[in-house]
Amino acid sequence: MSTLIPKENSKVILNSPQDWEQWHTDFKSMAIMCKVWDYIQGKTTLLLEPIRPPFEDFAVKRTAAVTRSHSAGPSRQRTSTTTTQEETQQDSSETLTLGPETTGSVSRDIPPSTRPLAFKDLTAEAQRAYQGAWTIYQHDTKTYKDQEDHIYKFKEWLMTSISPHYRQTCLEPTESLLKWYKNLKDAAGLDTYIETNNARRQYRDALKPPRNLKEFGKWIDNWEKAMSIAFRKNIAVTKTAVEWFSDLIGTLEKILPSWSEAYELTRTQEVEKNTLAYRTVANDLRKVLEKERHKGWKLAKGSFGPTFAGEADQYAAAESPPDAEDSTGVSAKRRARDDGRGIEAKRRKREEASRDEEASSTNPTSRDQRKDSSEARRVCRGCEGFHSTKKCYYLLPDQSPEGWTPRTHTQKIVDRNLKKDSSLKRDLERWMKDLKEKNQD
Repeated sequence: MSTLIPKENSKVILNSPQDWEQWHTDFKSMAIMCKVWDYIQGKTTLLLEPIRPPFEDFAVKRTAAVTRSHSAGPSRQRTSTTTTQEETQQDSSETLTLGPETTGSVSRDIPPSTRPLAFKDLTAEAQRAYQGAWTIYQHDTKTYKDQEDHIYKFKEWLMTSISPHYRQTCLEPTESLLKWYKNLKDAAGLDTYIETNNARRQYRDALKPPRNLKEFGKWIDNWEKAMSIAFRKNIAVTKTAVEWFSDLIGTLEKILPSWSEAYELTRTQEVEKNTLAYRTVANDLRKVLEKERHKGWKLAKGSFGPTFAGEADQYAAAESPPDAEDSTGVSAKRRARDDGRGIEAKRRKREEASRDEEASSTNPTSRDQRKDSSEARRVCRGCEGFHSTKKCYYLLPDQSPEGWTPRTHTQKIVDRNLKKDSSLKRDLERWMKDLKEKNQD
């Protein structure tokens, strides 16, 4: 049990009503572990200490009953019962083998009329019945002792998890644990209305993007915590994946535009079926962040790691190339900067790329001049990777090298852009036609 109790440096201390919600979560967890939560909720009662079965409740032998009746008078005759001849001939030395406390052997110096009843005074049938009653008593005693141990451990935790003020004013030693909880709730608890409003406010605050990606790990923790609290308080937005996931993507688009778009596509079915768990999403975010840190890439606003030119430029903005070094010599910082200006920047780059390609088809000189410009400034209108749209392997797979394999979520981005961008569709038809004619020649 002690290994499950929170360490001192991680324990939440109830100092004021502001600590109530987080403290109460720990309180409930400990109460469940110590098996007293139902009692604190008033759903069950505590076990009473069991009483040892007395010998007087069982039939005694005739000889013992007669002897005791002569000594005690008519009132003791009620404890005797009629026994058979076989029972009266039982060996008077028969004893209970349950331990020193229950032995039936009594000193012969004590007259039978003055000593208390012993196990050997019971009839054979009564001894068997007493054995059964004793087994039940031992079981009840063990259960009661376990309950007392749990209550002791819980009270020990409780007294160290609240401030001295609340300990003095709310934990009266003679009162029950149920009363202690009521006193604490009256002194520091929050009503349902305030708790709900706090949960809603924390959820809204958690959607504010971090100032930089160095704080992204802490931001993930805060978002998951806010989601957990809001979910427990039945905040409506957290019950529907379409709503809370949309809110999250809206935040991620401000700092991770390409990654968030790709991730949204991969989780679309789960969102529509309302089977996506917020904990799964938080775990995915941590995995991506840890992966980039492990690779040693410097995170910049708007991108998880660099994108590449040359052979690696066929990776979409949401994908990571296999090598961390750029053969063109363009730094990761510059690529991240070019990539990370948000949704509007990406849209402008796509429009610029479209104009460049249209101009290059009619002006060879201009095309040659732009060929020398940085590849990082080009954004594919199809897969949104950093390369010329006309050289996109997803749009024109016939141009791809042997062994190249398209990625499913990137293909979804291409299909979506083809559906939304009619000019891209027309350009693709024209490029495919030109490529076909070139191959025929």
